[in-house]
Amino acid sequence: MSVYVARKARAITVAALLFGVSLFLTAYSARNPEVGKIGSAVISTLLAPLQHASSSASSYAISILDSYIYLVNVKQTNEALQEQLDSLRADRVKYEELAFENAELKNLLEFKKEKELNGVVARVIGFDSSNWKHTVTINKGKLDGVMVGAPVVKEYGTVGHVIISGNHHARVLLIIDHESAVDVLVQRTRARGLLAGRGTDGCILEFVMKDEDARAGDVVITSGIDGIYPKGLMVGTINQVNNETRTLFQEISLTPAVDFGRLENVFVLLP
Repeated sequence: MSVYVARKARAITVAALLFGVSLFLTAYSARNPEVGKIGSAVISTLLAPLQHASSSASSYAISILDSYIYLVNVKQTNEALQEQLDSLRADRVKYEELAFENAELKNLLEFKKEKELNGVVARVIGFDSSNWKHTVTINKGKLDGVMVGAPVVKEYGTVGHVIISGNHHARVLLIIDHESAVDVLVQRTRARGLLAGRGTDGCILEFVMKDEDARAGDVVITSGIDGIYPKGLMVGTINQVNNETRTLFQEISLTPAVDFGRLENVFVLLP
């Protein structure tokens, strides 16, 4: 770095000397016309390196300026492209979310038509955060015809029933809540039992006699005689049966058909 600085300093010194000599010769030639031609030639000779250096410096400066302007334009273009890319990504997320929601709503409406049910589609807008209660809040209420006791379902399973209804919102007790009880049937054998919630552990099937045929994999449906749920709605699937008990009844655990951690839209049955 020091060598480069020294060279630049020497170059500047020489240029200054040449410039000074050229000024002297110019002034001398003006006072002595007889040596004007010789002075002009000498001056031209002396100034030639300076003119070349000046021209080179000017070209270099213009090149640097052009490069700077180019880089500025490239940066602005990149920023604009990045903004467009971010906007497209955001639009894609919105589109995919709308597509998912539309597909879910379509399934619920097809379920309504297939089962010839009367009801309204509602969106889940709140979850109970406690470990003891398992309820959700939906965005439909009395003004939409939603009353206390109304069953809430998905196209593939039973969700719960309404326990509180306001004008625009309602609270739904899920079938996995400890206070929930649903009269059900083992679809294959028609064995009756009572579905009880066990929170995050799912549900159990109570009061199924030991002589009743119930196996892992059997589908459980609503019986339609508890005054809340219509008959034939899927509740879940038996995952374990224990006949070696000291009571008259089997111990049966069940996996609900609905994933309650992923509830977004539900169907509320109306009278």
